[in-house]
Amino acid sequence: MRGLYIHIPFCRQKCLYCAFYRVIPANLSRIEEFLRVLDVELSGARPLRFDTIYVGGGTPNILKGRLLEMFMDIIHRHVKLSDDYEWTVEMNPELVDIDSLEIMRTYGVNRVSLGVQSIYDVELRRFGRLHRKDTVIRKLELIRKLGFANVSIDLIFGSPWKSVDMWRRELEEVASWEVEHISTYHLTIEEGTPFHSMGVRNPDDETMEKMYMIRDEVLSRYGFERYEISNYAMRGFESRHNMIYWMHEEYRGFGPSAHSFVKPNIRYTNVADLDLYIEDFEGTREYEYLTEEQLLLERIFLGIRTRRGVRVGDIDISGLEEFVDVRDGVVRLTARGVLLADRIALEIFERVRGSRGPRS
Repeated sequence: MRGLYIHIPFCRQKCLYCAFYRVIPANLSRIEEFLRVLDVELSGARPLRFDTIYVGGGTPNILKGRLLEMFMDIIHRHVKLSDDYEWTVEMNPELVDIDSLEIMRTYGVNRVSLGVQSIYDVELRRFGRLHRKDTVIRKLELIRKLGFANVSIDLIFGSPWKSVDMWRRELEEVASWEVEHISTYHLTIEEGTPFHSMGVRNPDDETMEKMYMIRDEVLSRYGFERYEISNYAMRGFESRHNMIYWMHEEYRGFGPSAHSFVKPNIRYTNVADLDLYIEDFEGTREYEYLTEEQLLLERIFLGIRTRRGVRVGDIDISGLEEFVDVRDGVVRLTARGVLLADRIALEIFERVRGSRGPRS
């Protein structure tokens, strides 16, 4: 499996929680300039064949009309896809329109990830989002009408404006929309974001634990299965692109701030600066050559997040029985373990490394 990620860095305005690299374009010519450079960069994807494409941002569906067709044509000229491909585009609800959906469907996009984040208008305003709940419902109907049969909804929990009961009602309502996939992201207050400078805080640990646990309880009743810590899907609709990351498969990233992993051990990152990217996207990349220990650590950290778990062989899990289950050399998180996933992953790494003994 090999995935391709394209970062569209442009937004109409910056959400107050967002730490991703994004730019508010001064004019359309700036976007066109970016696309011309992306055209050159994507030519380097040949002759590789990809199983998935994920277009993220930023706000990918800020591209309209001629610019959207230019972008789609760039992908078609340079990217070879497997027959059974998955092609996802992230969309902001307020920017969804018939013309753009028809262009995307014509070029082969077959999965939509809709950045809903909340069904509560008060919370959406506090997040700095431009859409409201009624917009989401109307645009979701439009997406279905245009023939998209694989739709994912993003939700954020853990803000100080959403109670446990509100979170439960939100999950129940979104699940009733009969979408195929729901991503539930814990609000992280990252340094450099407006929320960090404003002193926004998550609820207390007890509240957060309840919010984590409620997800399984509610979504399972609607047929969703948790296949990764943050992600739930109807059977057969798991995000294949994201599974490439979690299973430590190969992926290539294009656009400013995009990451790539080339087997067996090369990672490189594009510069998170649109001007420098346009000036010299190759010369401003940063490369890292991962050691065997680093690869092992990443494989455990990523794989343990999934329902499949990660194969670690015969190790001692004494003291961790409440948090992990080990069968046939594969370690998986329990419901309690999900709450401490990173800490558990590090502990498993140390035990695996210790079981291998000193290296000569």
